Amino acid sequence: MRIGLLVLLCAVVAAVCLFLRAVLRGRDKRSLLRNAHGIGSSMSEDFGISVLCSGIDVPERIEALLVSEYTRFEVIVVIDAAGFPEEFAVLTARYRMIRVEWQGSQELRTTGVRSLWRSRRRSCRRLVLVDRPQGTAENEVAADWNAAAAVSSYDWLLPLKGRACLLPDAVTRLVAELGEYPVGKLLLVRSHLGVPVTLIARDVVTDAGGFGARWLRGIPWAEPV
Repeated sequence: MRIGLLVLLCAVVAAVCLFLRAVLRGRDKRSLLRNAHGIGSSMSEDFGISVLCSGIDVPERIEALLVSEYTRFEVIVVIDAAGFPEEFAVLTARYRMIRVEWQGSQELRTTGVRSLWRSRRRSCRRLVLVDRPQGTAENEVAADWNAAAAVSSYDWLLPLKGRACLLPDAVTRLVAELGEYPVGKLLLVRSHLGVPVTLIARDVVTDAGGFGARWLRGIPWAEPV
C-alpha cells in the first residue's frame, strides 16, 4: 500500500514539474516573440534570415514576403527574366533594381546564372534577384536554392518554392524558436503553421554540398546538439 502511494506521489510530482516547465517555456517564448516583433527588436542583431525563392515570380507574392518587420531579413528571388519578362520588368522598375557583378559562393555549386540584381534604393536592399532559367523538376528547384544561397548575406536560410508563402508572424516565431537555445546549439527549425517551412543553418547546407532533390534526407535532423 505504501509503495503504491509513493509511486503515485512521484508520478504527481513529475507531472507538476513537467507542467511548470511547459508554462515557463511558453512564457519565455511569448517574451521572445514580443522582443522579436518590430524593426527596433533587440533580437535583430542575433539572427539573420535569407529567404530563398524558387518558382515565386508574381510581384504581389514577392511583396508579401518583403513586409516582414524583422530587420536582418532578405528575400532572394530566382526568376527567369527571359521566361517571365513582364514580371521581371515590374520588379526591376518598382524596386529600381540594377545589375551587379555575380560573385557566387565557392562553397555551393551553381549553374545557369545569367545575372544578379540589387536595388539602388536603400529601403529596398532586402530584395535580391537572380536571373536563371526556370525549371520545375525537384533538382531544378534545388539548383535555384543553391544559386540564391550562394549570394545570401545571412547565416540562416529559409527555402520556399512554388505557391509557398509565409504567415505574417512566421519569421518572428522561427526566431523565437532559435532564441530558446544557445547560439550554435540548434541546426534546423521547422514550422507547421500554414505552409510547412524549414529554417536551416547555412553551414549545414554547405557541409552537405548544397540543396539536393531530397535535401532534408542528407541534413541532420532538428535536434539540439
